[in-house]
Amino acid sequence: DGYRLSNDFDKNNGHTGLGTEFNEDGNKRDLSNYIKRTLHAKVGFEPDKDTRLYLSFDYHNNERGVPTEYSRYWAFSEWDQWHLNLAGEKKINDVLTVKARAFYIEHEDTLKDISWDASHTSDRKWFETSSYDDYSVGGMVNAFFDFGQWSFLKLGTNYTKDNHKQQDYIDDDCWGVIKGWDSPGYTPEEEYEAETYTVAFENEINPTDWISFVFGFSYDYFKPKKAYDQPVPDDVDTFNPQAGVVFDLTTDTSLHASIGKKTRFPKLVELYSDHAGGNPDLDPQEAIAYELGFSHDFSEIFTASVAYFYNDIDDLIERVRDPVSGDKIYVNVSEATIQGVEVAVDMNFSKSLQAHANYTYMSTEDESNDDRELEGRPRHRINLDVRYRFPFALSASVQASYTQRQYFEDSNYNWKKLPDYFLLNARLAQDMSKICGIDSELFIQGTNLTDLDYYESNGPEPGFNFLAGFTVRYQ
Repeated sequence: DGYRLSNDFDKNNGHTGLGTEFNEDGNKRDLSNYIKRTLHAKVGFEPDKDTRLYLSFDYHNNERGVPTEYSRYWAFSEWDQWHLNLAGEKKINDVLTVKARAFYIEHEDTLKDISWDASHTSDRKWFETSSYDDYSVGGMVNAFFDFGQWSFLKLGTNYTKDNHKQQDYIDDDCWGVIKGWDSPGYTPEEEYEAETYTVAFENEINPTDWISFVFGFSYDYFKPKKAYDQPVPDDVDTFNPQAGVVFDLTTDTSLHASIGKKTRFPKLVELYSDHAGGNPDLDPQEAIAYELGFSHDFSEIFTASVAYFYNDIDDLIERVRDPVSGDKIYVNVSEATIQGVEVAVDMNFSKSLQAHANYTYMSTEDESNDDRELEGRPRHRINLDVRYRFPFALSASVQASYTQRQYFEDSNYNWKKLPDYFLLNARLAQDMSKICGIDSELFIQGTNLTDLDYYESNGPEPGFNFLAGFTVRYQ
């Protein structure tokens, strides 16, 4: 049925209530309903100790609503995806090991405009139904050469082809027909396709017991093939070097530093999807990433680490609000920086009781927009995870998180601060394997235990919700 909002939700609030782009009246959030069906199967073959071959299959069916945003009332009446994966590993000799993988992914969905009354109708109805038919096919081969402490060499190559087809059905009350751009009926099927090639090299050298060096590079090539009725973008290639060093100052203390260039090519949905805000003029996102870190084992119980990171980004791919249509579109932010500090602590009090905590401080700047902060990146985030296992196979866990200072652009193009929030979740799980004779688990979990009323840039978030279930695994 979907998730319920907090009992403290005010339907008259000016951020997410009635009359806003979310038009929410409380209780269950509109169009948060979903049905998930998943099937996973895996078979392996190991003819000898040096050879492994695995074939896996995953199927996902996820008919669901799309919680109201931008005054749109959409739901997936169909959402199916299956994934076939063949992976193998062969140890040729003491020096050379080869790993390979081939995959095929197919995805189909149908998105429907389900406006149901005068107060729940899309401001601009773009379609009656919109259907996607996608597939990805590819593979990779990696070779590992172990020459001892002086060289652990990795060579790899990767290929992926992504194909996307989309077609809409529009009727008389759709925006394109009203404006005279389109005629009622099915629109022409649009097809888009791109290929990505990668060749990579990495070498690790350990001249002594206390120092190791890692250096390498990747050469990536992005080749758009089809763009429906638009000009096919030019091919793009990029060279991405990287280097790092690790100092083991003592048996309990290590220091690491790294620098590397990273490139992300735009996805097909970011380039061409009309309804997601595709932009065919997107450039690849490039970043120079720096990191300096330190870790120390204080005892068998207590370990800690701290790391400083700095990312200098050109053409950051972001989704922002279009000043003309009010919809979100993908754009390149010409220059941006993301830097901060991460601190992590692990505590293993006993075999039964463990705890993990981490804190991230992150400072961001959109240098092309008066150095304002990037949207949706919190300045402070703290997480705590505590787990305990009872002797009778009952596991209990509690997760707490605190998020502070993040900004977004509202529907009136105002730059606003999102509310800070603290969330508390818990889970109980009883292992039923001995009772049922198969790998199984009975569980109950609760999220947002304090029923906090809060929202993110995509609207009001769930209040207190709980889920109980029984899981069975066959192997």
